[in-house]
Amino acid sequence: MATLAVAGLLACGSNPCRDGFIKNINNQCIPGGEETGSTGETGGGTGDWVTLPVDCSDLGTITEDPLHMLDRPEEGEPEHGDPFYEMLDLAHAPNEDRMYAVGQGGLIVWDLLESSILGTYPPDGHSRYHQVELLDDGLVAVAHRDRGVEIIDVSGDPSSYSVEHSWPLAGASGMAWAPPYLYVTSQRGILLTLEFKDGTVTPLSTVEGLSSPWELVIDGDRGWISDNTLGVVSVDLSDPSKPEVVDSTQTIGGALDIVHHISSNGEHVLYVATGSTGVEVFSIDDAGLPVSENVHTYSTSIVSVAVAEETLWAVGHEDVAVLDISSATSPVPISAEETPGFGMHVEAEGSTGWVADWGHLAIYEVNALLKAPSIDPSIDSILIGSSNEALISIGNRGGGTLDLLGAKSDDPRVTVLSSTDSVPSGGTSELIVLFEDDGLPLETSICLASNDPDNPTLIFTVAEQSDIQSSVGYGEDAPDFALTDLDGTTYRLSEHLGFPVVLIYFATW
Repeated sequence: MATLAVAGLLACGSNPCRDGFIKNINNQCIPGGEETGSTGETGGGTGDWVTLPVDCSDLGTITEDPLHMLDRPEEGEPEHGDPFYEMLDLAHAPNEDRMYAVGQGGLIVWDLLESSILGTYPPDGHSRYHQVELLDDGLVAVAHRDRGVEIIDVSGDPSSYSVEHSWPLAGASGMAWAPPYLYVTSQRGILLTLEFKDGTVTPLSTVEGLSSPWELVIDGDRGWISDNTLGVVSVDLSDPSKPEVVDSTQTIGGALDIVHHISSNGEHVLYVATGSTGVEVFSIDDAGLPVSENVHTYSTSIVSVAVAEETLWAVGHEDVAVLDISSATSPVPISAEETPGFGMHVEAEGSTGWVADWGHLAIYEVNALLKAPSIDPSIDSILIGSSNEALISIGNRGGGTLDLLGAKSDDPRVTVLSSTDSVPSGGTSELIVLFEDDGLPLETSICLASNDPDNPTLIFTVAEQSDIQSSVGYGEDAPDFALTDLDGTTYRLSEHLGFPVVLIYFATW
């Protein structure tokens, strides 16, 4: 969650209130009156703002929750001196009741019946891979950005695993297996074809024309690549030993992950994780070219997608969402739930979804026949600026209507209003928090009650922006600062006026 600071709204005067506001019984300025006919600075028809009941009773489970976590084994949580697990990609082996994960820790093998780690390769766990793909005959392919592709024999006990084949490929990323061919994308902009035959691995072709490819999926003689720059790249596999790039279709955001689905009526569909813009839905025409049909946006960035029967699973760093795709090009939300850690990838089968949740494998179950609301606040901390107002967006990522039942603060100077007290599936409500400043310090919280079965009450902390010395209000000029990069070069913000500046925080381990 992020912290919101709003500084662009005008403050309520003590007497009279500014245009479009009236005094309430607590002598606070609130939207209302005949002067509020159009759109105000608070984002909507101010005459339609709803005063929620000053109550925050936990009404319990109003509707059965369609989505819940079954398990998140604590095994894998590193202790001092133990290997650090950070899972980036998953591959499900249903016939073995195993899940193969890769990331920091190397190749990590989970026993799904016991919900525990069987072992790692290498055994000490001090390694790293970025992608994993299941092959045949007890083999798993793993990719590393620098080292390339390694084929590991996983037919025995993890302590006996060994690398059977390897192939250097700078920037190795996504892989797809279509026996006897393993297709590997590289973030250097190429697609490599490897052939497995008579116990040997032979490179057959290298196709250029990509930009920043991540994953690829195959259906017969057609394939599609999620390319962070180009969108969805269509590939002709009529000659599987020599793929050809056919065309690319731009996505609404950067394409990160992709999954192919054939609906019950034979319709071919692609679901693409497009980062901060959510999930984009494509139908496939007769020539195999994608046609954009729909976009589902979320408050968090979607990095991975998976399909199981008629449900679509989408995971971001903060939560996992499930949608009904019985109408393949028009997904309908079922529910969403926050992940305890940092979601990186999702696999699904039947009603079960597995999320690579940083150092844990989180296991979820969904009942697609149920519909319930799922509250999605834009923030969990509210900073009140000089305007004495702040806005919060409340989204509904569930399949049922979200009812906002009440809002309460222990500070009588704080009032909460809502643009609506009933939020439809996929809809959004705006809350306005008003503060009657009397010169005394502000440090309180707001409790919001709803009919979300998973989160019936939410707590928002409230403080004055002036008390947070490092905070800058929404829309305010950033203070000048200087940073030094890894090469020792110093950059000052004021030297880049007129140009976009992006700060990237990362770990070097």
